[in-house]
Amino acid sequence: MLSRSVHLALPEERIVSDLNAIVASHPAVTFGSYPVSLPDVQTIVTLEAPADGEEALKAALAVLVSAMPQGAVVEVSESASLASTGGA
Repeated sequence: MLSRSVHLALPEERIVSDLNAIVASHPAVTFGSYPVSLPDVQTIVTLEAPADGEEALKAALAVLVSAMPQGAVVEVSESASLASTGGA
C-alpha cells in the first residue's frame, strides 16, 4: 500500500467541494479527510493506493495540492499518518 497525507491550514468545509471533485476523478486512489485541532493544521487529507498505483497516487496528490489556495498546504508526508511532524 502506498500512502501520502496532506496537512492543511484550512477547515474541512473549505475544501470539501474541491476534494469531492478530485476524489471522483481519481478512482484508483482512496481518500480520507479528517478535521484536526493542531496549531497550524485544521484538516489532514490522506491518500492511499495499491503498491502498483504509484502513478495514480502521484497524479491525485499533484491535483490536490494544486487545487489548494496558496499557503494552505502545511506539509505533505509520505504516509497516511494523522500526526504532524511540524515541517513543510
